[in-house]
Amino acid sequence: MNSVSQAAFWPGGRSGRSFELLGLRSLVIQEMHAMFREWGYVPVDSPSIVSDWALGDTQPLEVQFYDRKAFLSISNMLYHQMLASNGFNRFYEIGKLFRKETPSTTRKLAEFTIVDISQVGVGIDAIMSDFEELIWRSVSVLERQSNLAPIVDDIEFDTVSWDQLVAHAGGSGGKGAQLNAKCRQFLEDNYRSFVWVVGFPVEKRPFYTKASDGVSHDCQLWYRGRNYLVAGSEVETDPDLLKKRIESKNSKTERYAEFLDVASAGMPLMSMAGMGIERFLSMVIQGTVAADHVAQPRYQNGRIF
Repeated sequence: MNSVSQAAFWPGGRSGRSFELLGLRSLVIQEMHAMFREWGYVPVDSPSIVSDWALGDTQPLEVQFYDRKAFLSISNMLYHQMLASNGFNRFYEIGKLFRKETPSTTRKLAEFTIVDISQVGVGIDAIMSDFEELIWRSVSVLERQSNLAPIVDDIEFDTVSWDQLVAHAGGSGGKGAQLNAKCRQFLEDNYRSFVWVVGFPVEKRPFYTKASDGVSHDCQLWYRGRNYLVAGSEVETDPDLLKKRIESKNSKTERYAEFLDVASAGMPLMSMAGMGIERFLSMVIQGTVAADHVAQPRYQNGRIF
């Protein structure tokens, strides 16, 4: 890739290095699309403006859609489950998601790009394997094309269960889906590269996560103990259990009426996971933050355009 001169600046005040980072981002996304074509995945699109069925405790960004209150989407997962119930067997999405982070910063954007992988008839291990290959080939592109940005070394993938991690690190493991400081420090001290954390307690996961004996069929991919890049799970298919899970999280089943109608009609075994592209790039290209990989970063108290 031809890099822009360090002396070149655009009106926003960004340097030639910024242009190279944006070019590298484009090449990585191009490689991802090529890989999905090779694997026989179909590209799909989910809506950006959604109803009030926002997932979990994540705070959505509210918008006015004609005369109705609506929200910017925080997850594509429910839409992917509905697609799987209507004949889509192997598909992916590279699209925008939005979070009302408090506060959103250059490291944690309000608007970001997600790559989601969904497949019918497989366990979560198959999706984990695809993400490993996706990361390997994306880093290979960066190593070949980067002139300015150092790339993280030692790409390896290990796996540890949530129970094992908590036992080694001590403590409770943290609230919700987030690992606490002790667990993160253990990952930082004992793993040199990427590590999958699997088998979270089901109460820590979204309501649609499949579990056996209270242990989720799920995954989070961490780079040491610094940040997690991928999260996903197998999907629960029992509509009655889904309703109980929704209610146990102090939500109302009426909010999910369309989704539950699809589940009641028959939802196949499927697994899915997603990765934030800006977060990934900021982790594997040393010395960068998420906002460095967006042409017009949007975050609280920062520039919009």
